[in-house]
Amino acid sequence: KPAQEGCVLAGWLKLLPMYVMVLPGLIAAALFPKEIEKNPNAAYALLVTRVLPEGWVGIMVAVILSSFMAALASCFNSCSTLFTMDIYKTIRPEADEAQLVSVGRVFTALTALVSIAWLPMIKHGDDQLFLYIQSMQVIWAPPVAVMFIGARLFPDMGRFEAWATLICGLFLGIVFWVLRTFVPRYYLDRNGYGWIADFNILHFAILCFC
Repeated sequence: KPAQEGCVLAGWLKLLPMYVMVLPGLIAAALFPKEIEKNPNAAYALLVTRVLPEGWVGIMVAVILSSFMAALASCFNSCSTLFTMDIYKTIRPEADEAQLVSVGRVFTALTALVSIAWLPMIKHGDDQLFLYIQSMQVIWAPPVAVMFIGARLFPDMGRFEAWATLICGLFLGIVFWVLRTFVPRYYLDRNGYGWIADFNILHFAILCFC
């Protein structure tokens, strides 16, 4: 039950990006329409450098860097813990604590290297960083939501149904993202799949959820 309550709380916290991420962009678009039209990703930087009084810019830069470091550290630690405790310890139950710590450190380093190697992929995504983030989330968010809601509404739901839902949803999301990101538009139009490039990512999330 505490784990379920934690998931519900995390779901409510997902409402905060509406005010933390969207509203500053709208304010910047109203104050600096020409600059935002040229580069929408510079919205927050424009607010920090042109709206805040002198002396606060350095504080905001420190806050932004600190939040980046905290977010990355928590993400890497979570990935390391999941791999070490849920996968490696299951395969090697006789592993002692020192070995688990070593494996966790190695996996954290590999995760950091994969994250750095992924940076060039962002150039193939949407021009707006927020849309790129949303396009990545639609890969895994619908099947995970279906799995959690199904487990809540149907107590008899088994492991096979959960894995089948997760794998099928992730497969559809990855195929949709690859077609939109890497396949040229003319190739999609020539084969009758040009509608995929224009299909809204949120509409795909709703369709995948259903």
